[in-house]
Amino acid sequence: MFHSRGILESMESSLVCSFSSFLPDKSKCATSPYFPNENSLVYVKNCRRNIKNHLKSCNIGDIASEGHLICYRAGVFSLFGDYTICPFHRYSLGIRWKKKSSCSHPSHSTTAKAEVGRSITLSMSRHLHTVYGYIVPIGSGLCSRCRKNVTQEMKWCECCKDASSAQICQITSDDTPEATSQQSRNLQTRTENYAEQCHSETENSAEQCHSETLSQTDESTIYTLSQESSWSTSLEGQIHLTYGIENLNNTLMSISGGQVSPIKFQLKTPLREVQSSTGRYLKRKAKEVVHTVLNHLAPGQSSDMFQLLYEDNCHEDTEQSDKTELEITDTILQLYCEAENNALKRQLLSLLSLPNAHSKSKLQKLIPGLTKWEIDQSRAHAASYGAGSLPGPVEPGYRHRMNKEKLEHALSFFLDPKFHQICSYGTKDLHCDNGQTVTIPQVVRTTCHSSLLQMYKSYCSETGFVPLSDSTLYKILSTCSASKRTNLTGLDNIATDGAADVDDLIKMCDQLKGLGSETNTVANLTTALKSLKMYLKSEYKFSVGLSSGCQDHCLKFALSHPTNVLLQEECDHSHEEICGKCNILNEINSALFNEIQNIRTSDIAKELALTAEKALEKISDWKAHILRTQNQEEGRYRALEELQPHQLLIIMDWAMKFLPALYREKQSDFFGQKGMSWHVAVAIFRAEDGSLKHKIFNHIFGAVRRDWFAVASAIEHILKSIRGN
Repeated sequence: MFHSRGILESMESSLVCSFSSFLPDKSKCATSPYFPNENSLVYVKNCRRNIKNHLKSCNIGDIASEGHLICYRAGVFSLFGDYTICPFHRYSLGIRWKKKSSCSHPSHSTTAKAEVGRSITLSMSRHLHTVYGYIVPIGSGLCSRCRKNVTQEMKWCECCKDASSAQICQITSDDTPEATSQQSRNLQTRTENYAEQCHSETENSAEQCHSETLSQTDESTIYTLSQESSWSTSLEGQIHLTYGIENLNNTLMSISGGQVSPIKFQLKTPLREVQSSTGRYLKRKAKEVVHTVLNHLAPGQSSDMFQLLYEDNCHEDTEQSDKTELEITDTILQLYCEAENNALKRQLLSLLSLPNAHSKSKLQKLIPGLTKWEIDQSRAHAASYGAGSLPGPVEPGYRHRMNKEKLEHALSFFLDPKFHQICSYGTKDLHCDNGQTVTIPQVVRTTCHSSLLQMYKSYCSETGFVPLSDSTLYKILSTCSASKRTNLTGLDNIATDGAADVDDLIKMCDQLKGLGSETNTVANLTTALKSLKMYLKSEYKFSVGLSSGCQDHCLKFALSHPTNVLLQEECDHSHEEICGKCNILNEINSALFNEIQNIRTSDIAKELALTAEKALEKISDWKAHILRTQNQEEGRYRALEELQPHQLLIIMDWAMKFLPALYREKQSDFFGQKGMSWHVAVAIFRAEDGSLKHKIFNHIFGAVRRDWFAVASAIEHILKSIRGN
């Protein structure tokens, strides 16, 4: 509870809006209890809530928007700038503003009845603020007496303007000077009596209140008639300042017929440093003096005269600005024609192509050959970065059109550990589209892309899954780059012998073709042998499992001894399925011996039959070796899954000797070679976070026999190193 209260207090203390200085009560900025979710400053011009019901409840006429209503109630009747407002002031001045039950007139008598009638309108609020210097919000109540006084005051202001215009016309008639002087004195007397009668309370209290406010808020900016000037210390200057305002007030009283109130002070400090209330007062008095003088020059046409002066001044400024703008335009056009970069041309054209500056047709006349598309591009540049501004850094956009489900399905197949081998050294960097770089261990892909893609499509057809297109799959494989297996990799002799015997049988098929066998039969045998080799090298190891309906795929059934019960394991399923690819070996066996029997020369037939029998036997051994390898891999995976934090799994073997190997070698070939023996051991353990870690130990021997003693020595060193760490 205290924590949330502290957050609320800190949040409210950070809210300081423009209206906190406008209001006389200097209320602090805060959040609104009616709308607690709004906790930030907004521009008052963006306040657009529906105020129709609020205006109806307060008996107020049409107000343009919520922002106008807030400004009027704060005493801001013009110059609506980029003011900010907090939630508290927004709703306390807006739709959550409450009307007082008493009369809101600043000069209301406390002894009079305060029965509130109709609400204050916009014109009344502006009049009270101008005359009395008090902010009376729109919608506040007025008693009938105060409302009548305000109405008379507002009418008197309009009547004085009309009477002044009419009387000035009478003065300029053909009457005698004496009559004219007498009429002027009568008018002045009547005006003074009427002003004293109607404004005996309002004018004096307004000027007194305004003078007190000015003296309190900005004492350094004004001084009374008895004060000396700071810009002249001479006697003449002091006399001028002492009697200057008095002479000015007498002149204004004479030429205005008492319609202009006296000026109470002179400005001491620079105009830009005075407060807003002082500035508004000076502006109002200056406008009254100017219009009074212009009324004597052109009776009844003071506003037109003032507008004429303003237009002359604006015309001079406009001519000067047009000349400067034309020079700038010529310079920009010259730079545009000399620019060779399209981006620079677009940047320069954005200075001229704004809709309020030049139209498209005018730009095409200024720049021959300019297209509307180029103008639209320059305007878009100005809207995005600003006219003439440099374009910001362009962030690359990436379109993700791939089906995420299909992408994850393909990645799960391509990144299967059966297709990869992790090297004991080296790393590889994967660069993502967003600029991120991921470092992974060096990986060797054991299958080429075309074979891997063919296996994936076969797997999808078996499971009924619709994969991505071939080009997309090739792109995924190239993005998930991995090193390819080269010919310098040592292979076990069983797999090497099996692959070599398949090649020997293919050569035998060529011999059978020369001995009279049919071409189609030999071609079918060659195709079957190649398919068998590819199947055993890539696909067969992914088809086997602990439980399968095919005899060749079931690890329990295929690895069980046919006669020894101790080396058998019963399956809980039947083996009625037949794999067409595994059956290729039997078909090759029967077809090959049939062709050999058709050879007329018995010696050649016996030789080929013996070669084919041994080759098929080694191919069967290769197939069985794949089964045993997969079974061992399953055991290794199971051991890693059940590995405890206090346990350690060590996998070790003799590697090839350090020799310049230029071709593929079998294990049976490199034991007798001279070189440095290399023993590699990988210790796998489980870390505290549950992940598997590994540490590699390499032992290099100069001249040693690869017997149990060398292996035991390596194991002893490994265990001592692990225990020491």
